[in-house]
Amino acid sequence: MADNNRIANNRRKLYDVLSQHISNIGTFDEFNSRMDDENNRRKAYGIASQRIANIGTWDEFNNRIYEAPGLPSAPAQTQQQQAASTSQPTANSVSETAKVESTQPAQAEVSAQTSNEPERWQPTEQENIAMSYELHQTMDGFNKRSKEHLDQTGRVTEQYTPEGREKLKAAESQARLAGTPTKVMGLTSPTAASAEGAEQTDGGEQQKPVGSTHSPVPYGVKIVDGKRVTEWLLPDGRLTTDLREADQAEYIARHYRLQRQFVDRMKQNGLDVANSDDVAMQVAIDAVTTGNSERVDPEAYQQVLDYMGTMGLNPKNPDHARWAITGDKRSVLEYQLHQTEARVKALNTEKAKWMDEHPSTTGAAAF
Repeated sequence: MADNNRIANNRRKLYDVLSQHISNIGTFDEFNSRMDDENNRRKAYGIASQRIANIGTWDEFNNRIYEAPGLPSAPAQTQQQQAASTSQPTANSVSETAKVESTQPAQAEVSAQTSNEPERWQPTEQENIAMSYELHQTMDGFNKRSKEHLDQTGRVTEQYTPEGREKLKAAESQARLAGTPTKVMGLTSPTAASAEGAEQTDGGEQQKPVGSTHSPVPYGVKIVDGKRVTEWLLPDGRLTTDLREADQAEYIARHYRLQRQFVDRMKQNGLDVANSDDVAMQVAIDAVTTGNSERVDPEAYQQVLDYMGTMGLNPKNPDHARWAITGDKRSVLEYQLHQTEARVKALNTEKAKWMDEHPSTTGAAAF
């Protein structure tokens, strides 16, 4: 009875493990009856050996879940023989008893060890198919994005080659002959484009325009909704037929060009780009030279103009504006000295010319 309970418990544990991986295993009673057949036990061993660590050999596994039917009983013995066999155990009976007692704890230990081992996850056929499909989709998307990136890089670099420049000239001529735009004004700011809905990537993220000083250029002519439109090459190498997107790229390109020019002017004036005070000085200089005072204090702006008028400086001259705003009095005085010397020289020249034209007139009479 004890062996039957042990086998039933082991079969129950085996059923619990296999039912997590086999959908059509049936009920435990059906599984239990199938385990009486050796072929079914061998199939169960093959499946379990892939999912249970340290399951042991086939013989060990078989002994844990199956017990062969008992052998036919021996012929009836006489009461004396039975009494003798009962009262005086033979050496063979002692040996067999010892074997049984030593085998049962070992089998129980193996069964306990097997039940305590963590189960190794093995994907089902459906899970293998799903994982294979997902991997294929991931690699396909990666290859597509890689090809697009390489194509973009190639279009960016080709405009620096003689062949690329000829190609762009031909594309511009094609757009001109088709009556489609060849230039954009750059009136669409990134904020306005985002509000109306910008282009999105495959992952759902909004495509951010790339900062560049290069303007969009025609790359060809396409037919969209039955109309001819210009296909634009954007600074990052992407192609688009959306005029709004091309206009936005020009807006950003002009912004970066103006920013670069502003930095160059600061360097020419000996100002530090990283210093906020120097940046403010350059803004003031630009306001004076351009006559646009929107970004500066109107009162301070007028004071600079009054000072420059008093000192004889020209507001349209960037050097004069820098002297006045940075407080470079030495340069202002040197300029005034130079101007005075020039006027004196002009007067002397005029005097010498008049004296040559009137040689008989004395100096006193002339002046």
